[in-house]
Amino acid sequence: MLRTILITVIFVFFTLNVFCQSSSLRVGIGIKPIVSSVHDTDPDLNLDPFYALSLGAAVDYKLSNKLLLSSGLEYEKKGARGETLIFNDQGFSTGASPYRFNLNFLQLPLYATYRSNGKFKFFISLGCNLGYLFNQELAHDDNAFPDSETNFNEFELSLLLGGGIEFSYNERFDLSLGLRNNRALTELESENGFLHLKTDTFGAILGLHYNL
Repeated sequence: MLRTILITVIFVFFTLNVFCQSSSLRVGIGIKPIVSSVHDTDPDLNLDPFYALSLGAAVDYKLSNKLLLSSGLEYEKKGARGETLIFNDQGFSTGASPYRFNLNFLQLPLYATYRSNGKFKFFISLGCNLGYLFNQELAHDDNAFPDSETNFNEFELSLLLGGGIEFSYNERFDLSLGLRNNRALTELESENGFLHLKTDTFGAILGLHYNL
């Protein structure tokens, strides 16, 4: 599976490199504070969201002045937080230990964007993300329990939906500010089948773009 995603990444960037001969190409970087949570999971876990930061780079191919096709590479920290009850030798609860699922993803997005005309442009984006879970752990905020690695399956497909406003600073540089939601379509399942999670992130993304 890892070989498959590496081949996909190489193919996408090779294809975009071919487009580099055209002035229809735009590259950019973005930073995105996010709220990370899970959905469609066991309600007894009582998991809450946490805040994280996402970073990414993108390449846009302008099919027209209004329609763009984009891909790139993005890092996103997903997961949720909860509490584990602590019991004494007599079986009585003496408190709770907070913990967090830290799920670190590299994502390969593929999405289309429609935008309006003018110096200030409104845009909407729709597509999907192929995510590779390269690092995962169950981290405790105190010393009641040791941190441990989780064993969720490594790949995830999510729906990408976004929108916002874009400002053309000059012929070369554009600035954008928008909202984006990545909502998992596939489930992360632990190796023993005990845990099932679907991730969900929502954030405000600030982007800087350069027209080639």
